[in-house]
Amino acid sequence: MTASYPRRARRLLAGSALLLAPLLTLIATAIAPANEADAAAQLAVVSRTPGRWYAANLVNFVALAVLVPAVVGLMLPLRTRGARFAHVGGGLALTGIVCVAVVSGLGFVEWQMVGAGADRTQMAALLERVEGAPAVAPILLGAGLATLGLAVLGVGLWRRGAAPAWTAALLVLGALGIDLGYELTSAPLALAGAAANLLALGFLGARTLSGRLETLDDQPRPSTSPRASSTARRSEGSNRPS
Repeated sequence: MTASYPRRARRLLAGSALLLAPLLTLIATAIAPANEADAAAQLAVVSRTPGRWYAANLVNFVALAVLVPAVVGLMLPLRTRGARFAHVGGGLALTGIVCVAVVSGLGFVEWQMVGAGADRTQMAALLERVEGAPAVAPILLGAGLATLGLAVLGVGLWRRGAAPAWTAALLVLGALGIDLGYELTSAPLALAGAAANLLALGFLGARTLSGRLETLDDQPRPSTSPRASSTARRSEGSNRPS
């Protein structure tokens, strides 16, 4: 039976987002200059390659926007069976996306901090105060929830039987790679994590576009109880013409 237009539209949106979001994340990770733990050293990196810094943050910002429908697309197959994975994983991922967007916005501020006329010493001191402020710590820590949420969704899809185990494993490894890469300022590790996410999410995106990954309307209706089923059969029998 041919899928209805709303169902095809959801498949197209979710599948395309699952393919595009990790690809953009990989591109942003690849072109981004090295991260430094020290504020002054970080601004020095930005000042040497302001164009790359701006481009990487812009691509990453677009990737975050595309990641929202991708997360929703992963939640839909878990609507009935595996709803806990959908709620927990989706909630973590969407919360993390908001936090990463804030951090990405800070990258644009750093881009302006190295502009003409800016006092580098004062800007470095300001950046250090912002990043070290207790009120900012939850946002910086919350940024890791995006990849953690994707990993939870991957495990849920595997438990649901909607995706092979290796996709869940790659999402978990990708989450660890990206988070540890940025925490340890290791570009190769972050790049490897982004590549792992691209393989896993790209596979799920292809399955979604082909209709093999179930979406909302594809879900089987919850089975009724034996008593209700028996009552329904008796009702059907009594309505049959003699």
